[in-house]
Amino acid sequence: MCGISGSNEFERAFNLYKLNLARGSHSSGFMSVCLQTGDFFIDKVPQIFDEHWFEDKYKKYLNKNLYFLFHSRAPTNSVNSIWTTENTHPFEWKGYYVAHNGIISNFKNLEDNECFEVDSSIIPYLLFKNKGNISETYSNLQGLLTSWIFNSKLNKIYLVKAGSTLWIDQHSFSSTFFDNSVAAKDGDINVYSSKEGFVLETEKINYKSSYFIL
Repeated sequence: MCGISGSNEFERAFNLYKLNLARGSHSSGFMSVCLQTGDFFIDKVPQIFDEHWFEDKYKKYLNKNLYFLFHSRAPTNSVNSIWTTENTHPFEWKGYYVAHNGIISNFKNLEDNECFEVDSSIIPYLLFKNKGNISETYSNLQGLLTSWIFNSKLNKIYLVKAGSTLWIDQHSFSSTFFDNSVAAKDGDINVYSSKEGFVLETEKINYKSSYFIL
């Protein structure tokens, strides 16, 4: 299992990240996006982020209009379980960034799969091939697929709910339940707005799962 989480307030985002560490702590990934300019930065570490990590490295960014995204990992469908930045979420391909909680069960049947060390890392590549079409990309995948996506071309953050758990409120989300959150529905795609929070897209994913929910 892995955990994904995020919020528009750093303290809340970090607390949700810590809440998800019970799901996996082999490695951790972080991305912060400025919703006004599209500027972003990424950090990846083995195991977990230290309590003072953000304050020491990124405190100067706290006054900006940022959204904070996390991933904590327990390796599943991976060639190599030894930590590297290359096998740690989020993964990127030509402006598409993805952190994924789950497993792509048809990964070995996907075209070009041999080019990717971790199954999750093929998702941004497929988004690029499909010109950013989330519904088309995820409808062709099988397994547990819940993810967050940052499209740097559009400066937009998306949440995909497909199989693995996703709890959400207006401005935050987590793989693990948190106070006042509601469960997203399979097939849902949400896009984030700093004014409105998460807004459900009209387009859905054609998703069917044969797994128990994780």
